[in-house]
Amino acid sequence: MRLLETFPLELVRTAAQEAWRWQAFSFDAVKHLLLCRLEQKTPRLNLEQYPHLPVAQVAITSAGDYAALLSEGV
Repeated sequence: MRLLETFPLELVRTAAQEAWRWQAFSFDAVKHLLLCRLEQKTPRLNLEQYPHLPVAQVAITSAGDYAALLSEGV
């Protein structure tokens, strides 16, 4: 509601809907998404504040992995 003191309803609504999709249910998340939209920047939410979101698991790639892919195409 405090965001409506500064921003139009439609912008706040859009940011709140986007926050809902991210499952980031906080004033700070909505404000961050709203400001990013206005400034045309990519949102960068600090996921440490949202421990319920799944953490991405990214493995280290080795050169052998690429070699295996190339040999399959032959």
